[in-house]
Amino acid sequence: MDPARQTLQNLPKHLVQKIACKATNWAPPDIYASLPSIGNPIWKMQKYVSICRSWRTNCMPLYCQDVSLTMDYKMQAIEQSHYWLATIPVIASCHGQQYSRYAHLQVPLMSIVDGKLPEAMQSAPYSTSVFPRVSVIWLKLSKGPKPQRSDLLGEDSGRQNILLFTKLVRKMFPNAQMCSITSSVAFESPDEEHKVGPYATLLFHELMRTMAGIKYFAASSHSFNGTMLQPASLSSITYVECPSSLPYFIELIRSSHRSLRSLYLESTSADLPLRLVRPARNTSGDVQYSQLETLSIECSEPAQVSAKYAPSSAVFPGLKQLALHQPYPFTNDALFRDNLKTLQQLSMHLQVQDILPLLRLGILAKQFTQMEHLQLQIFMRDYPFDKQMGSLIARIPWQMASSTTQSIHVQFDTFCYKDALLSALSSPPLGAMQHQGPLCHKALEFLQLGAVPLQIRQVLQVVGHLPRLVQLNIDPESIDFDRDIRLQDTAGPSQLRRLQAEAQRLPQFAGRLRTVVFGSGAFTDMLGAAHFALQLAILCPRIERVCWKTHSAFFIDNCQQLADEHALYKQHSSRLHAVDWK
Repeated sequence: MDPARQTLQNLPKHLVQKIACKATNWAPPDIYASLPSIGNPIWKMQKYVSICRSWRTNCMPLYCQDVSLTMDYKMQAIEQSHYWLATIPVIASCHGQQYSRYAHLQVPLMSIVDGKLPEAMQSAPYSTSVFPRVSVIWLKLSKGPKPQRSDLLGEDSGRQNILLFTKLVRKMFPNAQMCSITSSVAFESPDEEHKVGPYATLLFHELMRTMAGIKYFAASSHSFNGTMLQPASLSSITYVECPSSLPYFIELIRSSHRSLRSLYLESTSADLPLRLVRPARNTSGDVQYSQLETLSIECSEPAQVSAKYAPSSAVFPGLKQLALHQPYPFTNDALFRDNLKTLQQLSMHLQVQDILPLLRLGILAKQFTQMEHLQLQIFMRDYPFDKQMGSLIARIPWQMASSTTQSIHVQFDTFCYKDALLSALSSPPLGAMQHQGPLCHKALEFLQLGAVPLQIRQVLQVVGHLPRLVQLNIDPESIDFDRDIRLQDTAGPSQLRRLQAEAQRLPQFAGRLRTVVFGSGAFTDMLGAAHFALQLAILCPRIERVCWKTHSAFFIDNCQQLADEHALYKQHSSRLHAVDWK
């Protein structure tokens, strides 16, 4: 065994775990995602568990950050994935309970109703496993096979099994503070829905009642009788297209109007936001969501003009983050007119045909005076080339941004008028906004460009006009790797020197740029990407990290190969941390 490996093997257990945990740098998953991500990318740990036997033993508990409770005890599919989702027996065998922070309960409803799952949870190792650090629980509920006893659904035992299951969940995860309940229970007939639906509703009700910390509720593709869902003080609700349950969800949302902080709606009902704020029967005044800070609305249908409704007062007085993913006309543009000057984060998905009416109404003008983060996606597929429209679209992000805007994410579906975008970036907006244009450029710290085919010269042009830019994200599918400046060619070094001279003439060039990220994509020219990355390191003197989200291992290998072959690359790659642990 080489001396370095011998030294690593002799490190104490607590230090081994600290090194591995720090290096993998687990980030908490997004609890509001409809399909929550799991926190432990397994490839980040493989390097450490393979060092030696003692490291494998000591690092195994770190795999146990995500707990899985499921009727599929083998979990074979999980072993082959990029993530580790540990079953309770595995966690118990390596004493990993203290590391577990998230629980995924992926269970069939009928395995609870017929008592199989509660029975298993009362036997070892389930009965002796307690996870004190688990703070978030995801319950993903499916229907499962019918119970063997046909008369079971008419007995009280199903109800008792559900009550027992919720009690055991609370015992196993005593400190859980948030629960996401996502149901995909679908029924084959009205009779089955009548018999089984109340069990799902009872399960939701008991979890909401017995878990004192539950503040988040979500359901998807599920029909249930909502009469047992009593008024609640939830802080977050997600609704994903459950047409038959929509009236109950509306009442649940309205009953939580004083406590809701985040609301996520995905529905084909374009008037849903209006139904949430209109006065109830025999009442006066709109429903006001005084604590709501985050609102996301996704709808594939535009609103009917006749359905428009103007509230008498601001219904979202504290709104800070708004996502509108709906064709114009919006159901809700009247609802948000009082929020335009207070929004800190805005995300919009638009069609090309939406642009002109929105420009005429002034909605895309510079009135978002407090906005810090802007995400704008415009779908342009199959739209004919129109230079004037391209110029209008290219200016929109800079017209909407203000002196407080720190990040802009621009995504133009399938193609973009690149020259118009670069021209808009290099000059302030026209007309009344002209005096404010450069303020946005001076404040911007993060920029993401999607579907914009940039050569390295144009990347230099972009960062040259953004003196405070810290991170630039680029879509790898649309990068135009310039074959003319590869160093293996005779003219490569001289071309690179000319680029350096051009960069130095730009005002305040790349003064703060630290990170360049190639986004997710199936791009295969890793050698070209490595040239691109190393040349950016040469041209931008403060770049420290170049990352490729989905192909990091291949990307790093190509960067290392080029650095070994070319002295100029080697000189600058020493400060370039190509390995991205985040």
